[in-house]
Amino acid sequence: MSEATKRGVGTIGGYTVLRREPLERLEGAFIELEHERTGARHIHIECGDDNNGFTILFPTPPRDSTGVAHILEHVVLAGSQRFPVHDPFFSMTRRSLATFMNAFTSADWTAYPFSTRNAKDFSNLLDVYLDATFYPRLEQDAFMQEGIRFEFETPDDPRSGLRYKGVVFNEMKGALASPAAAMQRAMGKALFPELTYEHVSGGDPEHIPELTWQKLRDFHASHYHPSNAFFYTYGDRPLEATLEAIERNVLSRFERISIDSSIPFVKRFSQPASLTEPYPAVAGEDNSRRSQALTAWVTVPSSDSFRLLSIKVLTEVLLSNSGSPLRKALIDSKLGTAMADGTGLQDDYKESVFGAGLKDVRTEDAGKVEEVVLDTLARLHLRRRPVRINELRRRSGEAAAGEKGRALVRKRDSHRAARQLAPSVAHDRAGPRPGGPKAQEGARAFGPHRGHAVGAGPQQDRRGRDPAEIRAGRPAGPVGAADARAL
Repeated sequence: MSEATKRGVGTIGGYTVLRREPLERLEGAFIELEHERTGARHIHIECGDDNNGFTILFPTPPRDSTGVAHILEHVVLAGSQRFPVHDPFFSMTRRSLATFMNAFTSADWTAYPFSTRNAKDFSNLLDVYLDATFYPRLEQDAFMQEGIRFEFETPDDPRSGLRYKGVVFNEMKGALASPAAAMQRAMGKALFPELTYEHVSGGDPEHIPELTWQKLRDFHASHYHPSNAFFYTYGDRPLEATLEAIERNVLSRFERISIDSSIPFVKRFSQPASLTEPYPAVAGEDNSRRSQALTAWVTVPSSDSFRLLSIKVLTEVLLSNSGSPLRKALIDSKLGTAMADGTGLQDDYKESVFGAGLKDVRTEDAGKVEEVVLDTLARLHLRRRPVRINELRRRSGEAAAGEKGRALVRKRDSHRAARQLAPSVAHDRAGPRPGGPKAQEGARAFGPHRGHAVGAGPQQDRRGRDPAEIRAGRPAGPVGAADARAL
């Protein structure tokens, strides 16, 4: 047991210990700290595991679909002040003993994790990660390489057309071409209007060219600061050693600033929303039944562990296997051939989303899919359909197991979830809904905030260009003089 654990709530160096909780199953402790001068927050899981882990995370909610957070994730790993080589991150992968190294951008945060069993390797990786994130070179060449640039369609032939190129640009062309990505975009736009989740955090190829090198640098200055940083450590490495290294290399050079990276809760709808998102046709195939239809609800805050667990249990009961009532009703309807992308519970947002629907649907049948979802939930609610308590306990155990690494859920909480969910799947929050009694009762199962998303292909986008043309990387209009000089 380290000195930090022995002291309990108090101070450690320049940190205030906000909370300390024993973790009996890990024979360790949960320790939450805040750096007094900068406001940096640190979570440490102390245990006997020698596979020590570290993560630095920055809230990076995007305000547009230029992919600034995603491109910045790539560019910060292209050289830093102490490690000015072209690619220190991947240089380390060749010589490090790390059991895990990565970096990734989510819908509203960017994280840089690693783990290793070797103490010296941990110190080396910590130095590289801290320098890369807080002191990157952010050179313009790296921005053009990783983000966006112009190239001639035929190299060395200025008479050929221009095309956009860039690592992230090319990556997102492929990523957003799929029906699954179309459903994700449609759901975000339908359920979270005017919030960060209506944007494509990874970058929309149509909007990535709007990002400039200076905007990238400004985003780093405003988000990659200790006052906006969360540090996470795990394992048997003494916490004091890690805190001292972070203080010496980063925190001692910064002062606290005010950064608003908060995301408000979505304003609840008075009427359901509906949105159609196009995706490209598949050449040589029958595209008449390539649409998807998904009905989704915003449910509970993803940070509310118990309520989220309750929704996870409910999701398992409704959708987990071929005999589950909602899954069975959808498949038996013959309106589609499989469950739609986005079916299930997604907790990547500030508020989790439950959705259910079908793929391989005719566009004109999308409304019928929504009727099946609402009618099925209505029947379950009106009948107060009994669900065996043992089944709910089993499902709650499976859901809790899926939370490992996010939250520790006590066994009695799983049983409490089962007891609460057994009488009914209904909540009391809903008011009057359009449609008949069944539609109203079905909506009440998850509350009033509902969206119906349709992924339809093939169609043209709102600017009149076929999605395939966007994916090809051709500029939407004439190239200006400034753009030409950038070549």
